[in-house]
Parts: sequence; C-alpha cells; structure tokens
Amino acid sequence: MGVQEEARVWADRFPDPVVVRQRRGPVPDSLVRLADGLADQACRQRLARLTMGPPGHPGLDGAQVVTATDYRPYESPGIPSSPEGDRLCAEFMDALFSDEVTKSVQESGPMAILAATDAVRQILARPGNPVGNRLAALAAAIPAKGGEAGPVIAEYVARHAMDATQAALMAVRDYWGSINTFWLPRGAGEFLDLFGAVFILASAIDYAGASDDSGAGGRDLHVKAAGEGTVAVAGRAADLAFQETVLTCGVMLAKDALRDVADPLPDPHRYLADAGGAPTPHEYRWARWWDAAMLPYFRLGFGSPSYRMLDDDGTGTFDAAFRCHRIRRAIDNSYRYNEIIGILTDYAQEETCNEALLAIAAGGVRALTGYATACARVVDDVLVCDCGEDGHEEVAETAMGALAWYLVTPRYGVRAQLSALSTAGGDFQRAFSLNTAGSQLGSIARTRLADGDMLHGPGWEPLWHEDGTPETHWADQLAERAARRVVTTGTGTARACATAAHKAISACATTTPDRLP
Repeated sequence: MGVQEEARVWADRFPDPVVVRQRRGPVPDSLVRLADGLADQACRQRLARLTMGPPGHPGLDGAQVVTATDYRPYESPGIPSSPEGDRLCAEFMDALFSDEVTKSVQESGPMAILAATDAVRQILARPGNPVGNRLAALAAAIPAKGGEAGPVIAEYVARHAMDATQAALMAVRDYWGSINTFWLPRGAGEFLDLFGAVFILASAIDYAGASDDSGAGGRDLHVKAAGEGTVAVAGRAADLAFQETVLTCGVMLAKDALRDVADPLPDPHRYLADAGGAPTPHEYRWARWWDAAMLPYFRLGFGSPSYRMLDDDGTGTFDAAFRCHRIRRAIDNSYRYNEIIGILTDYAQEETCNEALLAIAAGGVRALTGYATACARVVDDVLVCDCGEDGHEEVAETAMGALAWYLVTPRYGVRAQLSALSTAGGDFQRAFSLNTAGSQLGSIARTRLADGDMLHGPGWEPLWHEDGTPETHWADQLAERAARRVVTTGTGTARACATAAHKAISACATTTPDRLP
C-alpha cells in the first residue's frame, strides 16, 4: 500500500465544519498537557506499551546512551544491524496504524485546527487570488524540492560505503545526526548520532513517497536506519519521546489525508466560517508543534546529560518555555526558519502546515512583511532576558543552529532558490538580486517586538514594528547583538568581537557582495 493510500485509511473526506468548530479548543498551557485533546485514554494506553532501550533495562531519568555503537558517521562502511531495534521499529509502526491511535488523532483538536488551516490554503490557491497567483509565479521560478539524496549517496559510495544500500542507510542516519549537531551544540557526539533514530521514523512517514521525496529510499529503508538507535538510547524522556513521535506521525498522515481528499471544498469560505474561522496563532502553533515533532525532539534533547539542568522532572520536560515568553519564541524559531525557507515549495506542493502562508492568507501581506527580521530579533531578545529561568543561551544556540542547518543542508536548496529568483527577470530579479545590505540591516536593527509568546496577535496582526533608530547608530547596535550571539556570558572577548562585527557589518551595508574582501 502506498503512502497516499495509507493516508486515506485515516480520512476519506473533509471533516464536518461544525464538528471541527467543536474540537478546536482549548489550547494546552503547558508541555505536560500538550497531548491533551490529541491522545485520548485508549490511545495513551496503546502508546504506553512502547519503550526505548534494550529489553529489561532499568528505568532512568532523562535520555542517555546505554549501549555503545561501533558506527562512526562519515567513516564507517555501513550501519550495524540490530534485530532488537528492528523489532522496536515494527512495534512503533504497529502502534501508528492501530485503531486506537488512528481514531484519537482523527478526532483531535490539532487535526480540527489543520482542517481549518487547509481551508485557508484552498482559499489562497483559488483562481484569481492575487497573492496566490504571485506565490505560484515565484514557486515556478525555483527548482522543485526533492531528490537531493542521490548525489549525497553517490558521495558515500565513492568515499567509504560498502555498497549503495549501506550508503543510503548512512545518509539517512547522518542526516538526523547533522540536525542534532547543529541544533544541540552542547550535546555529546554518540548521543547526537543515536537519538536521531526516533526522528528517522518520522521521516519514514514525512519523506518517503511524498511529492518532495528526498530519494534516499522507501519507508522500509528508513525504518532499518532507525533500528540501532531505538535500543541504544533509554530513559523516561526517551520513552515518552518515542510514544509522542507516534502521535507526530499520526498527525502527518491525517494532514496528508486532508490534502489528498479527491474533491476540494466546493466553498472553502463557507466551510471556514462554519468551522469557526481561520485558526488563531496559538491554535496553529499547537498543531505545528505536533506536525514538526517539536515536543519529542526537545524532550530528548533537553533530557540528555548535556542539557539535564533544563529538565524539570526527569522526563525532558522544559516548561520554562511556557513561563518565559522569550524562551518560547526562540524555540519556535526552529520551525519558523523552515516556514521562511519553504514558503514557495510548500505552496507549490499544497502543504497545509506553514505559518508564513497562513499568516499572509489570514492577515494579508502586512502579516508577513518583516517576519524574518522579527525572527532575528527573537534571538537577540532571549539573550538579554533576565527573568531568572534557565535555558536562555541554550535555546538561542538552538535557534541559531537551526537556521545555519537549514541554510546549508541540501534538502532545502536555499542557495539554489535565491540564485533562481535573482535571475528570473523582471521585479523578481530586482527583489532578489544580491546588492548592498544596508536597507535590510537597518530594518533588522530597528525591529522591536511587542510582549507575548507569539509573533502575531489573534487576528494575525504582526507583533513587531520598526522604531526610529538613527541610521548612524544601527551598525553599533547590530555589532553588539552579533557579539552577544557568539560570546557566552562572562567571557571577556565581547568588546573585541563587537569591533570585528562592526567592521564586517559596515562593509556589507555599503559594498556589493562581489566586492567584499
């Protein structure tokens, strides 16, 4: 059975809008309760059977490596086999397609929110919508997303893989290892490699067979690549993350089923009105956290030994994200960079989950103008927050690492997108051509955020604005902010770093890229 056929097992028609309205709230107010409204009692009981680690391993707090691996990323000829890991992965898939999980996810609050979100997407994509037409034209000018794994696998074969199958297995495993290395820079190498296994299972659902399939291989190959990690990592945080990733995969399947319903809504405006209107930013974030595997990812990361000081209760719970709005915004940057980089490819592929697309559809162009500069300000704000919670520097590092990873990984083709847009001709070329960065840097320096844990108000009005910082001062401000991003608290090199940053920023503001030293 193919991915789309399996998705149809989850839903064969759009849910009734009145039912959607009834299921949409309330949005949970803590990490501990984030599964409320998604996992009912029968679903929780089914998931409780899933645990990570070797059989009979004693319970541990957090998440840690309990079985060492012989695998060395970018060096080994192949990945170790793991019959016990294969068994755990099979149990994961059995739980995902169980009646208990299917029913609970289909009837959940996040899926009701995503049904309303897809109605908004359909309105944006209707013929004659000027914003939709503009997005379609931009999307047509860039390379299609997908198929990026082929050259990577060939490189593995040329360098160290014993064969093409092992090359593909290693490429999938190392892909997640690279994410973890960028996003969690304080983590230990072996853990960063092994805990990615949980999310390889998510990419088995999200990537394999999708319209933007990476080309690494089918679902079975992804599951095989995940095997060793599922038994090498253990702990209470690991168990919960394993179970929550089933829910994430369930949301992915149900979301794709909405998109793949044979007939579009005959009147998406009427449907949306009957369903309670466009999702609010808080509603959308609740659904997006599940679709993006944010809860299981940060549970495993912050439950690991290198981040244990952020773990509230031994299960990787980091509720400081709900107590400090600046921390929450910084964590959310991890998926917002994805929204920015993927806005055109997501629109072309009829992807439901993209906050930038929802914002521009529900709030107009003003809801997106300055979105990226607001994300930049989020990182600077969390680094100067003095609320007393732990984790400000750690989440800033995660946000910066996520952006760096999105920019360099072949999956998202950022350089190829910008290159295509800058040579597309007409106003596209004028908007995207490399030029001096003065106006952009000035906008970043002047951007300020209103209080709150979101970037938009309830009606998708932007919660950022530009102040009147004089042009003569903004380079100084940006240099200080740049230094704070790369020098940890208490380090005596901040002034020297700011001086070097000022020189680089000033050069970018006044010199075209081809003439920069």
